[in-house]
Amino acid sequence: MSTELPVTLYTAMGVFQGGPDWIVKVAVPNFPTQEDAEAYASAFRVKLVDGKLFRDDGKGVDIFDDSWRDVLDSQITVFGVKKAGADLVRVKMPVAQWTAEPGLSGDFSPVAWHVDQEKV
Repeated sequence: MSTELPVTLYTAMGVFQGGPDWIVKVAVPNFPTQEDAEAYASAFRVKLVDGKLFRDDGKGVDIFDDSWRDVLDSQITVFGVKKAGADLVRVKMPVAQWTAEPGLSGDFSPVAWHVDQEKV
């Protein structure tokens, strides 16, 4: 009798400041080891170009190189800063709508990162 154990995958999570009023959390799933996910999470970057959000592997390559990938709606959580204070509020909107908001910068500054574990 053979029993298959569940496969564990890891998701790299990066948090980026996209201007004074916006924070975006980007999830990059399906890393086979925690170490791989941590290495990616600590290095990857996001950039806004022509209304699209892209992510890379953090190795300092140009936006037109193959390592840049579109960030999908399913990979982001957007937070806006309340005007009355510094509290963050989750905002539900697709990438295309969010990237049209005023105040977003082209290069997003990394704020934090972590790794989530998932069972498959």
